[in-house]
Amino acid sequence: MQEKKKIGIDLTQGSVAKVLLRFMLPFLLASVLQTLYSTVDMIVVGQYVGSIGTVAVSMGSKIANLFTMFSMAFSTAGQIYVGQQIGAGSRDDVNKTIGTLTTMLLAISVTAAVLVGVGNHFLLVIMNTPEEAMTEAYSYLLIICFGFPFIYGYNAACAVLRGMGDSKSPLLFVAISSITNLVLDIILVVAFGMASAGAAIATVISQLAACVFAVIYLYKRRDIVGFDFKLTTFKINKEHASVLLKIGIPLSARQMLIGVTQLFVTSFTNDFGLYAAAAYGVSERLYNLVNTVDSAFNQAAAGMIAQNIGARKHDRVRQIVRTQLLMAGSIAVICGIVLNLFPTQFFALFNNEAEVLVYAPAMCIVLGISLILAVVSGTFQGVVNGAGRGGLALVGGILDSVVFRFGFCYLFAYMLDLGVVGFSMGTNFARVAPATVGLVYYLSGKWKTDSLVKEKDTAGK
Repeated sequence: MQEKKKIGIDLTQGSVAKVLLRFMLPFLLASVLQTLYSTVDMIVVGQYVGSIGTVAVSMGSKIANLFTMFSMAFSTAGQIYVGQQIGAGSRDDVNKTIGTLTTMLLAISVTAAVLVGVGNHFLLVIMNTPEEAMTEAYSYLLIICFGFPFIYGYNAACAVLRGMGDSKSPLLFVAISSITNLVLDIILVVAFGMASAGAAIATVISQLAACVFAVIYLYKRRDIVGFDFKLTTFKINKEHASVLLKIGIPLSARQMLIGVTQLFVTSFTNDFGLYAAAAYGVSERLYNLVNTVDSAFNQAAAGMIAQNIGARKHDRVRQIVRTQLLMAGSIAVICGIVLNLFPTQFFALFNNEAEVLVYAPAMCIVLGISLILAVVSGTFQGVVNGAGRGGLALVGGILDSVVFRFGFCYLFAYMLDLGVVGFSMGTNFARVAPATVGLVYYLSGKWKTDSLVKEKDTAGK
């Protein structure tokens, strides 16, 4: 019998280190492009509109990101579920799973767009948006709402492809979106002077472009993917929806908690003055920049773990964990050392004011430790996510975002009188919570029996 052609690479076969690197690199490049994507609006608007435009884009983006977290969470759920189905050889269920995932995400995206559109002004007010930037921020956020269905659709397509072991195609979609956004920013903001509204329109059109290309890509390969694209398939299947909700709802809640508490912590740092708050903001940007490699490892490893749990290859899961710890950990140590050798120079990339640079040495020590904590946390949380234990991921998120983050921030910033550096310590060291939860789960071995795909589905594989 002729073997059916597949999309992506088989994550259950071959050298773990080679497969992990091969699968991870497109994640890394996509993450870099997405970072540039989100930065382009800020740079262009900041240069050609000024501080009002910068604040408008910043506030509008933060609110929009809170609602697009649902997309990321359910896309992760889809990737894990499809990955386990592929690993278990249960391709017959993939068609219904994709139909259910896309239908659910479309419904959620429209709901989110309506909520943000109607509550636009209210959301900006409770975020303490400066009055001078309120009009620009209102226009930006209102326009951004129209892009929700496109970004949700794009994430659904990428989830399916990554679950099948294809991380290269999503990279192509991100590249298309980034280039479109850059060109339209220059045209709409610079050439036509459309200010923040122009940046928002550019973002929506670029999201539409990514979504359209993703759908076309899947449609042309529908026989290989295993999705028939029939209108009757775009419905919610109760069995598969329950699995996606079981993973997606806790992950959504986790992301929302972390996002909201980060906003609270940021507001608290403003009490320490302009330069202290700026230093905290720089440390966050620097961490996000340096941590892109570890984030890529986390996403790739979770996808590999999902397929191997589905295939019941438990020894290979252990190999993935050990390999990720070694590879990502080594990079984290090197990055931490380099950061602490040149702390002022790295901070100056974002802000070269002397009053801000004075915080650089202490902040970089915190970041160096945090990078190692992030590797441990991300590795073992990858096992939690790969097994589809959304509830356990939520427990780690609650401990991280509420208990440990606020507790550590209060301890370091106020009780030990470390000020804004203490807030940086509290925020970053809170990762010990999900790291501990993930480690305990991994050592318990419970993940071996937590497959989302029934044992009978693997028969004859």
